[in-house]
Amino acid sequence: MIEPLCYGVPEIVIRAPWSEAQMGKDYPFLVDNEMQAYAMINAFRDDYNKMYLKFEKWHTEWFIPTYSQRAKTNLN
Repeated sequence: MIEPLCYGVPEIVIRAPWSEAQMGKDYPFLVDNEMQAYAMINAFRDDYNKMYLKFEKWHTEWFIPTYSQRAKTNLN
């Protein structure tokens, strides 16, 4: 799950303790059920640029800083 995120690929993921720990509780594409997942897919289809901007903001503000810190503290 992490590798696509590292390469800038948004993922629609079920909300669960493991996904919140991995992507943060504010990851913009966490969904609670299958219906929300389909709605999210449609939102990407309808306006990919808008949806990607949400991903880019999360990636820049949460993913990069969080995983940079985790790499420093967990890999040493």
